[in-house]
Amino acid sequence: QALAEDGDNPTMLARVYDGLGRLSLATGMLSAAVERYEKQLEIANKQESDVIRARAERNIGVAEIFGGDLPLAYQHLSSAATQVSDAKDRISAGLAGMDLSQIAPLLGDVETRRVKELLSTLNLNEETWIQKQPSSLAKTHFVAAYEAVSKNDWQEAVSRHDEGIEILD
Repeated sequence: QALAEDGDNPTMLARVYDGLGRLSLATGMLSAAVERYEKQLEIANKQESDVIRARAERNIGVAEIFGGDLPLAYQHLSSAATQVSDAKDRISAGLAGMDLSQIAPLLGDVETRRVKELLSTLNLNEETWIQKQPSSLAKTHFVAAYEAVSKNDWQEAVSRHDEGIEILD
């Protein structure tokens, strides 16, 4: 319906792909989610939008975490965390930084150091990021999402992840 009403609007189209990607994640269709998020990234690149690019890169990174490809997730999340050109981008960048801080220890000491350096350049660490947010409840949702992934409960994982995002938006 959104495409029929406003299909020529790139921002709306990016949001549609975002929603389709979330739906795909919720139903356990990881490759479809990544494809839809990659479409979102294409739109961001065409529009030269750092905000959409950061969200798309983070979406891909989260989908890759759910799929178990932590090195690829690390690449996308690192890209999202560096897409900071104005205040709006700080939310996606900070969320990507939080995601990175969760997976970096699983990848090794070098990645953990890189994430700490990245977070320091963003002037964010996990504690200050949570303190700057409306509620630390968001972190609780993200942790619950990761726990649900380990149990292969995709609907719960995506639901808890989205609840955390809603708190931060």
